[in-house]
Amino acid sequence: SVLGNAGHLMADAPHLASDQIKALAGTIFEATQRLHRRIENYLLFAQLEIIRMDPARVIVLRNNCFQRPGSLIGQTAREEAARCGRQADLMITTADAPVSVTRENLAKIVQELVDNALKFSATGTPVQVTGCAEGDTYALHVTDCGSGIAEETVHYVMNPPDFRTKVITLHEHPGLGLIIVHHLVQAHKGHLALSGTPDQGTHVCVAFPLHKGSCGP
Repeated sequence: SVLGNAGHLMADAPHLASDQIKALAGTIFEATQRLHRRIENYLLFAQLEIIRMDPARVIVLRNNCFQRPGSLIGQTAREEAARCGRQADLMITTADAPVSVTRENLAKIVQELVDNALKFSATGTPVQVTGCAEGDTYALHVTDCGSGIAEETVHYVMNPPDFRTKVITLHEHPGLGLIIVHHLVQAHKGHLALSGTPDQGTHVCVAFPLHKGSCGP
């Protein structure tokens, strides 16, 4: 834990070798990053619940347009891969098209999906990320060769319980990031599809409507 490792470092620093101090500091840093991301997810989840209950805000959100989703998908995916030293495993193919989504929400979706793909697959196995126009939608696909998403997790993500009375369970379930992805996709009138095969991998597809009409920068 963060507190345990920090306490160990404070108490025993004079007796630890430099490589031991560096290792403890690294562990504390990684744990703090995870905690920071979890807090961000809690806050985002609460914000999405507020927006979902306000039709006027939903309309405003769905009127957004982003012209360069392919570029953002590639950049965000590479940053996630670099964070865990798996740049060589990432295979990216993207194209740009005007899509009805905000830059921030698309980046969050890519971050969560690529993080999951890297987390649940072994180093040296490929993680494929593609994004392009498909019919009247812009489709983002993330595929890995990992453990495969469980059917119960898919059901939980697609049919989450009412967290207004069970917020405490959010951090206990591994699907929190995917639940947020699902909420973001729904907020933009998009679609999410999840599929997996045990010990063979997971495929996630997110599809947003292409933006019709003029689109700002």
